[in-house]
Amino acid sequence: DRLELQNEIVRHLFDGRRFQTGQETLFAAPDPGRAPPAVLDIGCGPGTWARGVATEFPRTVVVAVDIEAEFATRRADDPANLQRVQCDVLSGLPFADATFDLVRQGCMVHAVGRARWPELMAELRRVTKPGGFVELVEPYWPTAPRGPATKTMVAMS
Repeated sequence: DRLELQNEIVRHLFDGRRFQTGQETLFAAPDPGRAPPAVLDIGCGPGTWARGVATEFPRTVVVAVDIEAEFATRRADDPANLQRVQCDVLSGLPFADATFDLVRQGCMVHAVGRARWPELMAELRRVTKPGGFVELVEPYWPTAPRGPATKTMVAMS
């Protein structure tokens, strides 16, 4: 489907990696003296990226959140280290401060709206551990706003 295809395109652009350069090392060889690394996938959609990370890094705790119940429901093929949670990120995340080593959000630029980005970024920082990463994967697809619907969409992003 479209969301799974987007995930594959992004992974291709990252040369087959699931993260931007260097972040895999945090998850590939976790320090045995500390808790397993934790990853949060915001707006997970069908969970393709989160399932891939959970499978590739089985000692990592992966939490996938989405506003849609369909995507927040556990599936039979989900790895044991993958949790799904339904929530609206714009209403706040149901996690304690400094919970995650990596917070990733992808392809949500048009779902958020320009005025809400500062608030959203503050929430993503809140749940990220000191020294952790916030990774935004947002495509830049220039559009020629010719019609009223496209003009409205571009103005909101």
